[in-house]
Amino acid sequence: MKKSTLFFLISFFTNIGFSQTIYWSEDFEVTPVPAWTVSNGTWEIGVPISLPNGAFSGLKCAGTVLSGNYGNNVFSRLSSPSIIVPSAAQNPRLRFQQWFSFSNSPGLDAGLIQIKTASGIWTTIADSLI
Repeated sequence: MKKSTLFFLISFFTNIGFSQTIYWSEDFEVTPVPAWTVSNGTWEIGVPISLPNGAFSGLKCAGTVLSGNYGNNVFSRLSSPSIIVPSAAQNPRLRFQQWFSFSNSPGLDAGLIQIKTASGIWTTIADSLI
């Protein structure tokens, strides 16, 4: 399996006129990163040692096995702390940076960006299925 690294410089923001309000952001530069959780132990936060050649911003990022490739048949989730998103009337936006390198075989690898509402249902808002 190839490496899947998501570089997260994440922010929720709204634009009002020409001003922008950032409600939450994460650049993974503080150690330990507060309130993030990992299921199945594949995700790491730190300095990437193999490809790509550095984080989008700063030195650190979140990724799967920062020093190499991840194993076969692994499902792992990196979850942020709960975030209160402004109402739809404020036109909230999620901004993030990602990099990935997947197997060339269709259907073997994927990366999903999901949100979970108060109802507890996960909804995919972006994917990189091959």
